[in-house]
Amino acid sequence: MLVLGIDPGSHSTGFAFLLNKSTSKDPKVLEYGTIKAPRRAELPLRLKYICHELEQRIGVYKPQHLAMEESFFAKNPRTALVLGHARGAIMATALRYDIEIAEYSPSSIKKAVTGNGGASKEMVAKMVKLLLNLREIDDSTDATDALAIALAFLHNQREKPKLANTISPEVLKLLARSKGRHRR
Repeated sequence: MLVLGIDPGSHSTGFAFLLNKSTSKDPKVLEYGTIKAPRRAELPLRLKYICHELEQRIGVYKPQHLAMEESFFAKNPRTALVLGHARGAIMATALRYDIEIAEYSPSSIKKAVTGNGGASKEMVAKMVKLLLNLREIDDSTDATDALAIALAFLHNQREKPKLANTISPEVLKLLARSKGRHRR
């Protein structure tokens, strides 16, 4: 099972590709990091850049799953709207490659990684490093968060709780077909 964890942003997006073989208990980090869009570019161009960079990596690794943090309510409505654009662009990119999408709440990610839904970012980073046997970890919280999100996905696959809202390409196709059958 290969999962792409994403911490979306319109300027900086964290990503992590984790491979979890059925014969191994410990997932393997294939690649992780941060995609930084050109700072001064307009939003559509930044999103195009981020999605292009993700597509390049998706072409290499071919993940079956994308895990992302659920939307949250920001204090600033503009921030929430811009983040929504980034999330939507990333989701559309994943669906073009028939990648299943799962979303997790911030507290469920922290709980899956640390055992505590209220854990600090520092504690999450420390546990990510420990759980993935990383000697060093990228200082970027976006990259660390992406690793944590991918780990939460793998944890939830093992535990099978109903913490994620999953949208599979098959379900989307069924919904599209059923729309044509309903009459007003």
